[in-house]
Amino acid sequence: MDEKGVDGVSRDPVGQTALLLDIGNTAVKCGLVRGNDFFSRCSFAVGSCRREDAKKALLRFLEKACCSPSEITEVYLSSVVPACSDSFHSAIDRICRACVVDVPADCPVPLRICYEPAESLGADRLVEAFGARTLFSAEHLIVVDIGTALTIDCIERDMFCGGFILPGPEASLSALCQATAKLPLLSLKDVRGPFRLGRSTESCIRLGVGFGFVVMLEGLLKELARNIQGEVSIVGTGGFAIEVEAIRQSLNQPPLFTSVLPDLVLTGLLSLFRSHR
Repeated sequence: MDEKGVDGVSRDPVGQTALLLDIGNTAVKCGLVRGNDFFSRCSFAVGSCRREDAKKALLRFLEKACCSPSEITEVYLSSVVPACSDSFHSAIDRICRACVVDVPADCPVPLRICYEPAESLGADRLVEAFGARTLFSAEHLIVVDIGTALTIDCIERDMFCGGFILPGPEASLSALCQATAKLPLLSLKDVRGPFRLGRSTESCIRLGVGFGFVVMLEGLLKELARNIQGEVSIVGTGGFAIEVEAIRQSLNQPPLFTSVLPDLVLTGLLSLFRSHR
């Protein structure tokens, strides 16, 4: 039996292939859905946000996934970069002319929002919160997204309650190095224990920012959890979440997160897609 998508157009859910797009500040994550789950995913750098670049990236992804553009019937898109959104809209129109569903503008997320003004809440934060809510049964959820920015968001039952926004670890490192003429631009990749002093300018920066970020994050989460009554699940996502757990493990510390889900925005988009089939 045909069912209707969010645009009211009848579609066969069995043969339907959907493209899900999470457009972030530094990367675009893509997922192809057929039936009820992903069958291919990829990630690539945002780059210049030009229409031709978006088109080439999408065509490469579809070719690698052995999926013809004509198979795409719907696109669910979450973006925090308006210029990139426009480029991908144009590229999709040229590639397959599928219905594009902008989240949350065209597809409201079924969470109550305690945030002012509600429309200023980033699409990625809202979709991540919904994705976590569909996966975890705990009354209280804390979603920690460690990317360009660090966002910590609290969800109670079906309500988005607010949170914190801080610079992410790489942004902090970049700002420190750019603001100080003699400090080199470094990476936090593979910062590991044991806890120790740096013995060079480079190691002082890497260990200071790496260990300092992990300790700061643990302190914030402990204080949050202390002020919440009831069961709490803490969900880590974003490019640096796995790295945080690796640093903690190297310091012989227990995991900080209940679970780490690097593609939580795609998970939220998948849940929305399923709910509108």
